Amino acid sequence: LENNVKNNGIGIRWQSSNNNRINSNNVTNCISGIECAYSSSDEITQNMVEDIEGGAIDLQDLSNSKVLANNITDIGRGISLSSRVHGNLVSDNHIVNSKDYGISLSEASNNTISKNYIEQCLWGIYIQYSPEANTIFLNNFINNKANVRSNRSTTMNWHSPEQIKYTYNSRTYTGYLGNYWSDYNGSDSNGDGI
Repeated sequence: LENNVKNNGIGIRWQSSNNNRINSNNVTNCISGIECAYSSSDEITQNMVEDIEGGAIDLQDLSNSKVLANNITDIGRGISLSSRVHGNLVSDNHIVNSKDYGISLSEASNNTISKNYIEQCLWGIYIQYSPEANTIFLNNFINNKANVRSNRSTTMNWHSPEQIKYTYNSRTYTGYLGNYWSDYNGSDSNGDGI
């Protein structure tokens, strides 16, 4: 809680330990930001991770955890969920200027990726070797070189699991909401904002 970590190889790291709270830390100018392996029921929230050569937040074999409201800028890679990562919530993170991806899923299942802001990355989200049942919705993909990269044909849920009430042009609608893509140039034929 509230640590300042600078100029290290790894900023914060733990493994084989459950129920950890990594909150309100500043990790800057390190090779790697926050790393976790073989853990569950953790909370990684409201951290500032910037000027990282490698991965900002690397999570392996993590389950039933929350990655919320972290500010991540000027990094080699953003948030990585890999190697039997399941049942996690990744939400409300602000990821800007990654040389690689904003968020990556590899061997990841039943995770919810929601309400993240991902801007100026090589790839907004990178999906590899992930089975079905990850849900990705209400994210903003802004000015990335490519918003999605997938090296394998997988089926993801690219909209909210339930219908959501929303207002557009002073009218109220209810529907399954997806993501915002800054490079979308199609039309909105029925005028509902989707």
